[in-house]
Amino acid sequence: MVRLRAAGLAPFCVIANAGTTNTGAIDPTAELADVCAEEKIWLHADGAYGAGALFCARGRKLLRGIERADSFTLDPHKWLFQPFDCALLMVRNRATLRHAFHVREDEAEYLQDARGGEEEVNLWDYSPELTRPFRALKLWMSLQVFGADAFAAALERTFYLAEYAEKQLRARGNWEITSSAQMAVVTFRYVSQGHAHESGENARRVDALNRAIAARMQEQGYALVLTTELRGQTVLRLCTINPRTTEEDIVKTVEALDKHALNEAGGWKGSG
Repeated sequence: MVRLRAAGLAPFCVIANAGTTNTGAIDPTAELADVCAEEKIWLHADGAYGAGALFCARGRKLLRGIERADSFTLDPHKWLFQPFDCALLMVRNRATLRHAFHVREDEAEYLQDARGGEEEVNLWDYSPELTRPFRALKLWMSLQVFGADAFAAALERTFYLAEYAEKQLRARGNWEITSSAQMAVVTFRYVSQGHAHESGENARRVDALNRAIAARMQEQGYALVLTTELRGQTVLRLCTINPRTTEEDIVKTVEALDKHALNEAGGWKGSG
């Protein structure tokens, strides 16, 4: 902060990751909250993917400190099993949200008669939208029907499934775990023997090999395993947020990955 201000900049906000979509990574939110409190800076936690884990005990432990954020996002259509679209922005002080989005009468004269007192909630004062669908209804109804405990159990199940997938991958040769199972996400890549840390042309060929494996998985249609980028490498990503997934599903997915990897690697060696 001192260097930023010395450079003539005025830092006003810190954004912490509360479970990234890519790998499930989590920033030390409690420590960042200490810094922001001392510096009088707004702390926002991006929990669009990960903050749904707050419904279970493990998630609350991993996301320790998010309760001290000035605001955080959460997308129930990602990890809380809701249909698209359903997203939340939680703000500690409602007045700050109203200050940011309040529609002034001179901007929308047609709303002046609809405005009540300060205690009345007009949703157009709390987001960019005026007319909007009742997005919260689906989440409210799910909680009423299934209860918060069912959500917690489902989330704990998805944590376990990613860890189970990681164990299956580690038990086989040639699979390198590039980020351990966290927040129901595990990333990995197929690497031929002796080429785990090669650079240059071999590294590019390993990247191409993993892209080919993902393409074969999509063609097969059994499980969705796509590629992502991590530390400059092409890796495969498995996101186990469907609590109905079984251990057998995971095993068959890894077997399919093995099969496609061996076929693609065999073609690679044959063409080399």
